[in-house]
Amino acid sequence: MTISKLDAALQYASWGWPVFPLVALRKNPATPDGFYDATTDTDKIRDWWAKNPEYNIGIPTGEVSGIVVFDIDPRHNGDESWKAFQLELGNVPDESICQLTAGGGEHYIAKWYEGLKSCHPRPGIDFLSTGNYFVASPSFVIPTKDGTIESARTYEWEASGDPTDGAMPFSIPEPWRVALAVKKVISNASDSPLICGSRNVGLTAMGGLMRHGGFSGAEIYAALSKANEDRCEIALPDSEIRQIAQSVSRYTPDHDVGASAALGDAAAESILNDQPKHPLAVFVDYDMGHIPAQEYVLDGLIQSGVVLIAGSAGAGKTT
Repeated sequence: MTISKLDAALQYASWGWPVFPLVALRKNPATPDGFYDATTDTDKIRDWWAKNPEYNIGIPTGEVSGIVVFDIDPRHNGDESWKAFQLELGNVPDESICQLTAGGGEHYIAKWYEGLKSCHPRPGIDFLSTGNYFVASPSFVIPTKDGTIESARTYEWEASGDPTDGAMPFSIPEPWRVALAVKKVISNASDSPLICGSRNVGLTAMGGLMRHGGFSGAEIYAALSKANEDRCEIALPDSEIRQIAQSVSRYTPDHDVGASAALGDAAAESILNDQPKHPLAVFVDYDMGHIPAQEYVLDGLIQSGVVLIAGSAGAGKTT
């Protein structure tokens, strides 16, 4: 039996899952504040879907709804990562809620645990907690691939994991919670520091700088993904990294360092010139053939400026 999007939204609200409308055929929020507008107020929900019965359904994850989502994306090797994840840490409990996504992947719904933040634990796996949302059945979207619009695809509950038939969010096993709570530690002091706060802002700044230099969206995404994995104390979901790369790629680059030999040479020279110098190079810059006459602050006894005293150990330099 096909259920309308309004009826589905009201049903989710009755379970204590706040909902909010998404643009029809898209994943984008249809309200100004997105998932912050999510509610279980039936009057508000009816009003939204009365304006557009084709609105898709968004549900925020984390504390507000009490549920989190393991988002498996096979297009980025998520299916293999998910198998390895379960082989290492244990399987998803039976009769857990599972949704088949429009991208050919799965959403596994679990109970929210305080302290577990959104992250990207494995390639193709996003863990969505507070600050994120997911698209819920019976929403459908029209995905694009390489700029080409494909046919609409539906989000639907998997037959054995349908919450309308009694499937429940599962409790995240202890080994999973430990793995998801692990924070990165950079052991080499010479490495770049961790990004512990404002991760989105920091990675957006990095992406903007790359776009300024002419990098493509794919190059920016690859670089930000690596920085996200290596430098963010808790990695952002891959979907956010893609969104950052797409956002900064909308801007016209000022120049293309990679395609311009002149700009490339100038950039390389600038980098080399910016390398830190030995402290003595700042103070001792004499042409050995034209050493200037010494000036004294105390005649014949104390010279002005910086004086380098050299000699073997025990020769009396300290004195």
